[in-house]
Amino acid sequence: MRIILIISALFMMGCQSTPYRDDYAKHTNQLRGNYIQPDQYQFKFAAGKEIDLRGAYSSNTDTAATPVMYHGGAGLVGLALQVGIHSAMVQSGREGQLSEQQQQANESISAAINASKSFSLTDIAGDHASDIAEGDFTPESVIHVKPIFFGQTDHSKLSLKTLVWIEWPEKLRKKKKKLKHAYLYSNLIHVHSNLLSEEQRQQFQSGDSDALKQQLQSMLQTSLDIAKAELTGQYKDIKGASKTFFLKESDNKKVIRGVLVEETCNHQVVKNLHQWFVVLPKGQTSTVGNECALAHSQVGSDA
Repeated sequence: MRIILIISALFMMGCQSTPYRDDYAKHTNQLRGNYIQPDQYQFKFAAGKEIDLRGAYSSNTDTAATPVMYHGGAGLVGLALQVGIHSAMVQSGREGQLSEQQQQANESISAAINASKSFSLTDIAGDHASDIAEGDFTPESVIHVKPIFFGQTDHSKLSLKTLVWIEWPEKLRKKKKKLKHAYLYSNLIHVHSNLLSEEQRQQFQSGDSDALKQQLQSMLQTSLDIAKAELTGQYKDIKGASKTFFLKESDNKKVIRGVLVEETCNHQVVKNLHQWFVVLPKGQTSTVGNECALAHSQVGSDA
C-alpha cells in the first residue's frame, strides 16, 4: 500500500510538470500502408475557418521555485496529498505565466492579428481551396488540420504549426477505449518563413493585410502540400541518415537534426527526430535564384 501511495505521488508530480499546449502533437502512424488515394482526400479545418495568429514567445517556465518542505507527521497519505497540492499549485502558476506571456506577445503584433481577421483559411488555401471538405466523407479520407500562425514580437519572421490527424473509422471509434492511440494518424508540420526584409517588417508591424495574406497563404499551402504528400504515400520510401540543418533566426541559429524528405528552390522539408515535418527556408542567394529561374525558363521553353 505504501508503495502504491508513493508511486501515486510521483505520478501526480509528473502529470503536473508540463503545461498543456494546443500547438503540440505526438506523431502516430497506424495507417500500416493504407494511404489515402490521391483523388479521394479532403481537408477539414478542425477549429473553423478563422485565422489563428499569435505572438511567438518562449514557453520555458522552468523558473526558480520556492523550496517546499513536506511534513511527514501525517504519514504517507498526508505526504501524497501535500505533493499533489503543491504540484497543482505549480501547474496553475505555470499556466498563468504562459497565459500572461501569450497576451504580451499578442499585444506586440496586435496590428497583424487585427489584419488577419479580414480573411479566412479558405481564402488562403491556394491550390487546395477545392480540397476543403464541405459535406460528409468517410473519416479515414478526411485530413483534419489545425493551422496556428506565429509572428515574432520583433516582427522579424512568421511561422506556422499545423496539427494534422486522421480519425479512426467509425466502427473502430465506437471501441475507442480499446484503441492504443487516439488517432489513426497524427503529426505536426512546422513551416518557417525567411527572415523578413525591412520593408516586410514594416508591413507586418503596421498590419498590412495584403502583405500578411500573401505570407500566410504561402506557409499554409506548403503545409497542406506536405500533409497531402505524406498521407497519400508520396514520402513512404524516403530513407536516409540524419543530418544537421540550421535555421537562421534574427539573433541566432537553431540546430535541427533530421532526414531530408524534399527539397525545392524555396525550402527544405526535414523529418526531425520527433517525426515532425519541419520546413526550412533557403537563403535568398543569387545561386538559388538563378537555378530556379533557369529551371522555370526551361519548362516554359519546353512547353
